[in-house]
Amino acid sequence: VSSTLTTLAAFVPFLFWKSMPGKFMAYLPITLIFVLTSSLLVALIFLPVLGTVIGGRSSEEKDENLAALAANGDPRKAKGFIGGYVKVVSATLRRPFLTTGAVVATVVAVFVWFGSEQHKTEFFLDIEPEQAFVFVQAQGALSAEEKAQYVGQAEAAIAGIRGITAISTRTGVSSAGFSFDGVGGVPRDTIGQILLDLNTTSDGDFNGRETLEEVRTRLAAVPAMRFEIQAREQGPPGGKDVQVALLGEDAADLDRTATLVRNWLEARDDVIEVDDSRPLPGVEYQLTVDRAEAGKFGVDVAQIGAAVQLVTNGVLVGRFRPDDANEEVDIRVRFPQDARSASAIDALKIATPQGNVPLSLFVTREPAPRVSQIERREGQRVIDVRGNAREQGTGGAIVAELKAFLATADVPAGVEVRFEGADEDTAEAGAFFVGASLAALF
Repeated sequence: VSSTLTTLAAFVPFLFWKSMPGKFMAYLPITLIFVLTSSLLVALIFLPVLGTVIGGRSSEEKDENLAALAANGDPRKAKGFIGGYVKVVSATLRRPFLTTGAVVATVVAVFVWFGSEQHKTEFFLDIEPEQAFVFVQAQGALSAEEKAQYVGQAEAAIAGIRGITAISTRTGVSSAGFSFDGVGGVPRDTIGQILLDLNTTSDGDFNGRETLEEVRTRLAAVPAMRFEIQAREQGPPGGKDVQVALLGEDAADLDRTATLVRNWLEARDDVIEVDDSRPLPGVEYQLTVDRAEAGKFGVDVAQIGAAVQLVTNGVLVGRFRPDDANEEVDIRVRFPQDARSASAIDALKIATPQGNVPLSLFVTREPAPRVSQIERREGQRVIDVRGNAREQGTGGAIVAELKAFLATADVPAGVEVRFEGADEDTAEAGAFFVGASLAALF
């Protein structure tokens, strides 16, 4: 009874693990509690009753071991396995200090050995992948046909690989960098994705991990092909092996720190598929209007904006609904294509009460880095830097080295560095296990 209750006491605290991994693991303690409780009832009630009917001894039969273990017997007279066990226990009881010292030395030796060696760590089970996504990456103002062409090249490169049962492709991805196909952390420069259905060891002479390695090798051989492979996660969503969140208010400090972390990851041979959440690089033109100077010509900001639209998206003058369409179509007026460029703004003229005057008299055009998106978390700007370990299970060691590097690096004071993903979940689980262990002891 005491042995069963001790085991139950060790697993009961796991019922109060409320995080996502805890919800996955909750079925283990629940199953164990039901099984051990049922086993205890069977041992205390049903088996003794059945023993009186099945397998009972007659009054003439004697068991020497049972007689030796009786209250007035001598256990040292027992024979067989029971006799050997009694001798071992008697020897250890006669040497309490030696026995205790040997146990303590063994425990200390295990901890010393574990701390001196690099071990692979997995927060959740390393399950053989059954499906995987291949994200094809490219930058620039690509049309849908050009994106489809690049994705088609990637599909052709991996077609025919043994172990792939089906290939599905899709061109384009949501601008938020999120996919509704059960995978997150989609690279920002993704132009298309390929879904692979894989054979596993349960299907015969296959291995999903080896198949993905062959996919990686073939795609790496395609000139100028940039890609990222993510296996569909079978457990709690953890994302990439290394995930660093940088929080702060100064955009320049955040950008400099993100570059520092990314360069450190990309310089390592054991880290692959490094990316960050910064907007894609680009140039935008900022137009500054001198209101006082424009007022001298009787021109306001609305007129200037309409004139600029003639060389960009066009001025909306109306809408039209064709007979074969359900939605209206915009009617816009703009210059011919050869007259629509950034430099055309400098030569653009605008009608004023004094006649046509160059727009450059009161509008200044300046190039600037394009900022298409700003992410905030907990009231601060945030940039995420992510990467995968080349060898499965080595992500924890890489994170530990990155922490040591950032502790000595010149990180701006206004930037907060957080490690997320599996490292964050492991820290939370470790804190919970400490509390659970103390609760189980007392």
